[in-house]
Amino acid sequence: TSGGGGISSSGGGGGRGGGGTGVADDADVGELINVLLPRTSPKKKEAAAAALRGELDCDTVGELRDLAAAFDDVDKLCARFEEKGLTLAGAQAIAKWLLVTK
Repeated sequence: TSGGGGISSSGGGGGRGGGGTGVADDADVGELINVLLPRTSPKKKEAAAAALRGELDCDTVGELRDLAAAFDDVDKLCARFEEKGLTLAGAQAIAKWLLVTK
Protein backbone atom coordinates (compact mmCIF):
# COMPACT_ATOMS: atom_id res chain seq x y z
CA THR A 1 0.00 0.00 0.00
CA SER A 2 1.74 3.10 -1.19
CA GLY A 3 1.08 6.30 0.71
CA GLY A 4 0.12 9.31 -1.34
CA GLY A 5 -2.46 10.91 0.94
CA GLY A 6 -3.99 12.68 -2.02
CA ILE A 7 -7.36 12.81 -0.35
CA SER A 8 -6.88 14.92 2.73
CA SER A 9 -6.99 18.54 1.77
CA SER A 10 -5.37 21.25 3.77
CA GLY A 11 -7.41 23.68 5.75
CA GLY A 12 -11.01 23.56 6.84
CA GLY A 13 -13.53 24.17 4.12
CA GLY A 14 -13.78 27.91 3.98
CA GLY A 15 -15.58 29.66 1.16
CA ARG A 16 -14.47 28.19 -2.16
CA GLY A 17 -17.13 25.62 -2.75
CA GLY A 18 -17.00 24.20 0.72
CA GLY A 19 -13.28 23.52 0.41
CA GLY A 20 -11.87 20.12 1.27
CA THR A 21 -13.30 17.26 -0.72
CA GLY A 22 -16.85 18.42 -0.25
CA VAL A 23 -17.78 17.35 -3.75
CA ALA A 24 -21.52 16.86 -4.10
CA ASP A 25 -22.92 13.67 -5.56
CA ASP A 26 -24.50 15.61 -8.40
CA ALA A 27 -21.18 17.27 -9.26
CA ASP A 28 -19.53 16.42 -12.56
CA VAL A 29 -16.69 13.90 -12.43
CA GLY A 30 -14.40 16.59 -13.83
CA GLU A 31 -14.94 18.61 -10.68
CA LEU A 32 -13.89 15.67 -8.51
CA ILE A 33 -10.73 15.23 -10.56
CA ASN A 34 -9.92 18.93 -10.15
CA VAL A 35 -10.25 18.59 -6.38
CA LEU A 36 -8.32 15.33 -6.02
CA LEU A 37 -5.59 16.00 -8.55
CA PRO A 38 -4.93 19.74 -8.32
CA ARG A 39 -1.39 19.54 -9.71
CA THR A 40 -2.27 17.43 -12.74
CA SER A 41 -2.14 19.13 -16.12
CA PRO A 42 -5.48 20.23 -17.62
CA LYS A 43 -4.97 17.85 -20.54
CA LYS A 44 -4.54 14.84 -18.21
CA LYS A 45 -7.51 15.93 -16.11
CA GLU A 46 -9.68 16.11 -19.20
CA ALA A 47 -8.46 12.68 -20.32
CA ALA A 48 -9.30 11.21 -16.91
CA ALA A 49 -12.76 12.78 -16.90
CA ALA A 50 -13.35 11.53 -20.45
CA ALA A 51 -12.36 8.01 -19.39
CA LEU A 52 -14.79 8.07 -16.47
CA ARG A 53 -17.61 9.38 -18.64
CA GLY A 54 -16.96 7.28 -21.71
CA GLU A 55 -15.50 4.03 -20.44
CA LEU A 56 -17.36 3.78 -17.15
CA ASP A 57 -20.46 5.76 -18.08
CA CYS A 58 -20.17 7.88 -14.95
CA ASP A 59 -20.97 11.56 -15.49
CA THR A 60 -21.51 12.50 -11.87
CA VAL A 61 -19.85 11.76 -8.56
CA GLY A 62 -22.98 9.91 -7.44
CA GLU A 63 -22.69 7.52 -10.38
CA LEU A 64 -19.06 6.94 -9.50
CA ARG A 65 -20.08 6.16 -5.91
CA ASP A 66 -22.61 3.63 -7.19
CA LEU A 67 -19.89 1.97 -9.23
CA ALA A 68 -17.49 1.99 -6.28
CA ALA A 69 -20.12 0.38 -4.04
CA ALA A 70 -19.58 -2.87 -5.95
CA PHE A 71 -15.93 -2.88 -4.89
CA ASP A 72 -14.84 -3.57 -1.33
CA ASP A 73 -11.19 -3.05 -2.07
CA VAL A 74 -9.37 0.14 -3.08
CA ASP A 75 -6.81 -1.79 -5.13
CA LYS A 76 -9.46 -3.56 -7.19
CA LEU A 77 -11.33 -0.33 -7.86
CA CYS A 78 -8.04 1.37 -8.70
CA ALA A 79 -7.19 -1.42 -11.17
CA ARG A 80 -10.60 -0.99 -12.79
CA PHE A 81 -9.96 2.72 -13.27
CA GLU A 82 -6.49 2.01 -14.66
CA GLU A 83 -7.95 -0.44 -17.17
CA LYS A 84 -10.14 2.37 -18.39
CA GLY A 85 -7.24 4.69 -19.04
CA LEU A 86 -6.61 6.59 -15.83
CA THR A 87 -3.09 7.08 -14.53
CA LEU A 88 -2.09 5.12 -11.46
CA ALA A 89 -1.99 8.26 -9.34
CA GLY A 90 -5.38 9.39 -10.57
CA ALA A 91 -6.93 5.96 -10.18
CA GLN A 92 -5.60 5.64 -6.64
CA ALA A 93 -6.73 9.08 -5.58
CA ILE A 94 -10.26 8.57 -6.90
CA ALA A 95 -10.56 4.99 -5.59
CA LYS A 96 -9.37 6.00 -2.13
CA TRP A 97 -11.67 8.99 -2.04
CA LEU A 98 -14.69 6.89 -3.06
CA LEU A 99 -14.07 4.01 -0.67
CA VAL A 100 -12.44 5.76 2.27
CA THR A 101 -14.22 9.12 2.23
CA LYS A 102 -17.81 7.98 2.19
